[in-house]
Amino acid sequence: MIESCIRSGIAAGVLLTCLSACDSAPIGTDEPLGTLSMPLVTVVNDIRYRLTEDRFSVSGPVEIDELQHNGDGSIVVATLPEGDYELTLHDGWVLERETDAGFEPIEAALASPNPRPVRIESEQTTTVVWMFQTDGNPVGLQPPGVLQGNLGVADSSNPGTTLVGDVLATEVAHLDALEGIVTIQGSLSIEGGVASVEPLSALTHIDGHLTISGTSLTTLEGLETLAGVSGSLSITNNASLPTCAAVALLARLGFEPSEVSVSGNDDAGVCP
Repeated sequence: MIESCIRSGIAAGVLLTCLSACDSAPIGTDEPLGTLSMPLVTVVNDIRYRLTEDRFSVSGPVEIDELQHNGDGSIVVATLPEGDYELTLHDGWVLERETDAGFEPIEAALASPNPRPVRIESEQTTTVVWMFQTDGNPVGLQPPGVLQGNLGVADSSNPGTTLVGDVLATEVAHLDALEGIVTIQGSLSIEGGVASVEPLSALTHIDGHLTISGTSLTTLEGLETLAGVSGSLSITNNASLPTCAAVALLARLGFEPSEVSVSGNDDAGVCP
């Protein structure tokens, strides 16, 4: 339903009117435009989850205080000029899980960087993940440049093994939410304060790019089961990561040195 909503919206050209309903500056018709689309519903093992009471804002070439919901509230859509943005999910959101009696609020924690940096590109489609962690316990609270944000849920009482969309991890806690994930149908970027990739021990395939940059990693232990990366591989500017560890990973994945970017790591580091 979500995908058909996106397709029909683009086909009809109605997405270009979304910003007029938001507090933002007018967009010139000659600017390269992209579409920001964020479904707020997902299904894990035939169980539906949805995000409610949410408020997303956008900062960048266009400022939007609150993205408007479309249709039944299961998707957020806006048309944006090409450029770099930050998306913020503000406090007050509620994650709900479907039961026989209907949807019930559950305790959950956001496990993605917030604000989330994104780039809108003309004539490209980018999918990002807003990842949430939960144990499933209910609580007593109530078209060019398509950027699609999927809702990812790591529920210990209903574990899933696949994520659809690009994942950004800037802290170990962001990787902890990926424990048990076998396949990422998108790209994985590991940056900043990450010091261990051990939570990724179940990961076998990345159907996009793998980027490891500017981390405090000293080893790539945790990626032993990774057997395939469909896109490019970039391991750069990790001052404490031995270069030989990066080279060993690309060799195991079948990459030639000319096909990857490996630089700025610890050339003097020793591998076991």
